[in-house]
Amino acid sequence: MKLRFGPEACRLLAALVLLAGTTVARAEITCTNASMGDLSFGEVNSVGVAERAQTTLIYSCSNDNRDSTRNSSAMLCFSLGFRDPYMRSRGTNRLYFNLYQDAALTLLWGSQFGGAQHGSPLMVPVTLPAGAAAVPFRATLYGIVPAGQNKAEPGAYSAEYQFADTALTVASVPGDVPPADCERRREERFPFHVIATISPRCVVAAGRTLDFGTVQPDANDSEGSTNIDVACTFKTPYSIGLSPSNGSVDGAGLMRGSRGDNRDRVPYQLTSTPGRRGRPWGNDDVSADHEGNGVSGSGKGATEVYSVYATVPDAAYAPDSYSDTVTVTVYY
Repeated sequence: MKLRFGPEACRLLAALVLLAGTTVARAEITCTNASMGDLSFGEVNSVGVAERAQTTLIYSCSNDNRDSTRNSSAMLCFSLGFRDPYMRSRGTNRLYFNLYQDAALTLLWGSQFGGAQHGSPLMVPVTLPAGAAAVPFRATLYGIVPAGQNKAEPGAYSAEYQFADTALTVASVPGDVPPADCERRREERFPFHVIATISPRCVVAAGRTLDFGTVQPDANDSEGSTNIDVACTFKTPYSIGLSPSNGSVDGAGLMRGSRGDNRDRVPYQLTSTPGRRGRPWGNDDVSADHEGNGVSGSGKGATEVYSVYATVPDAAYAPDSYSDTVTVTVYY
């Protein structure tokens, strides 16, 4: 018997090929509309503690499966390429930060692709029923600006993560069990900004009490000293003024006795250098850009220690415990 391949056979073969092509189609989960809000640290204190912030990643997923009896599952992988894990200001100023997947700041957020400096992608398992459309999801991401960045100058800082820096991949399979790994095909991007501001700031702390100790009645020019700690943002000009409680702008104060019936007032002079002839330290014509009779400096982003001296001319006063309060003012 001979086989004949005529027009009918060709049509039959074509139909079989078409039928075979339809059997390889499968349901998939797809995700769209991925976007992430800017991560804003607000005002950062570069001479203080670490600053934290958080933002929200929003996206939606659909399942095109038309079989109402079956679910589909997927592993979503959100990758962030940490090319520049710092914000820039003018010139070469940098303010470093990190992004994390958890509020405890233990799991760094990175990328599934090569070239990431650190961290791993945010992996989210999803299971959707057949025909589910545009189901919304969200995830919270956490950021921190570590403390100790003393050389960061005041200014506005920002970092841009554009389309080339972010990626969403979706690995989808039929059923209720998502894949364990990420897909390689990029489906979505979610650009965002990281922003912060460093304003000029100073922190001041007084040291121990300036104590003259026990002074004999015939003593002259009794001296004492203490320290003031000042920490200002890098390159921030500042001046320090001292004001006794009597309002003297020349640093010439009066100590009062502890007894109510004692009307004596013991004079003293505050100075920035030791001794009776030391340079008076007061609060006259002192401002951020003018030293006046105060003491000035420029912020180094770290604590600087200033010595304060005081002298009591004589001790010809009623026996008592004398004291006064001096106000320290830092202008910047």
